[in-house]
Amino acid sequence: MRRVWIGALILLTLATGCSRGDDGLTASANTEQVVQVRTIEKQMKYETLDETGIVSAKDIVPYSLKLGGILKDVYVEIGDSVFAGQLLAEADNSDAEIGVQSASEMVAAAQLDYEKAVAARDYYQNLYDQTETLYNSGAVSKKDLDDLGLQLELSQKDVDQANKVLNQARLDSVYKNSQADDFSIVSGLDGTVVDVLHKSGEIVGAGYPVVIVSGNEQMVSIYLTQEELERLEASDASGIQMTIGDETVEGTLDAISHIPDEMTRTYRIDIAISGDKNYLLGALCDVSFQLRAIDGFWVPIAYIKNDNGAFVYIVNNEGRIEVKSVTLHEISGESVRVEGLAEGDKIVASKGILIQGQHVQTAEGEE
Repeated sequence: MRRVWIGALILLTLATGCSRGDDGLTASANTEQVVQVRTIEKQMKYETLDETGIVSAKDIVPYSLKLGGILKDVYVEIGDSVFAGQLLAEADNSDAEIGVQSASEMVAAAQLDYEKAVAARDYYQNLYDQTETLYNSGAVSKKDLDDLGLQLELSQKDVDQANKVLNQARLDSVYKNSQADDFSIVSGLDGTVVDVLHKSGEIVGAGYPVVIVSGNEQMVSIYLTQEELERLEASDASGIQMTIGDETVEGTLDAISHIPDEMTRTYRIDIAISGDKNYLLGALCDVSFQLRAIDGFWVPIAYIKNDNGAFVYIVNNEGRIEVKSVTLHEISGESVRVEGLAEGDKIVASKGILIQGQHVQTAEGEE
């Protein structure tokens, strides 16, 4: 979007006091003055896309209780640094602790019943094996063996039932323990506390944020028009430079949204900031994309004049001022690629009003 206001700036600032001076020589045209010139030659420059962005955190996470209750303690304050796994706050879980204790006792009782059932089953299994040996030798009757077989079958059913009860008790214990954990709020990332929304003693509902943590990873967000987004995606955007305060840092594309903002109809672009340094959230920064290398005549924007069309002053071989109309194309930093000039043209770099045909003295350089 910056390209729009750069174009407007060219039209606004250069239209004031700039005239082609096509009315012929006047008295001032006979007055020689020294003008600074630059000799134009083709050069390769990267087209740039310059925008203004805002520093923000890549991750901002609101942490809440899974189960509502009375907030027992909040262990952090705004501005505190936290690490992943750190306890941030917890609610009163006395009822949950009672449930955990009860569930643990149920598991112990079910375990004891299971062990008793296994012992009884093993007893009948051994007795059956011994009786079967006696039966094969004719020492006991078939009825005695069948009675023991029935007892063994019933004891196995007791084991199966006891095992089901034990497994259910264990599941209930796991659930009750997880419920106890649901009364604690633990950070899932390294970062900084940006807000604490409740105090100890307050009743907080499940899912309502208690602590908000901003992750250490930061990014810069910008918004592009459709035309700017198409230009960006048509290039490899190999270089992204950002100026944050007095520092220049590199960046890499993190995400491109192809859904426009409903109000502005612009597209959000997120850029990851290289390095470990953290910057003030909400800080403005200048973002410059290197899009594609283009060979052509690149002229500083400040040299472009405007009077019903863009033009520049050049000094011809006779040392006189000549007006040349130019067509503006891509922007690269403070320069713009133009059509309408020729190799070796001496473009006037001086400020001020000149007149077509005016004879001047030249000096290479810039004012």
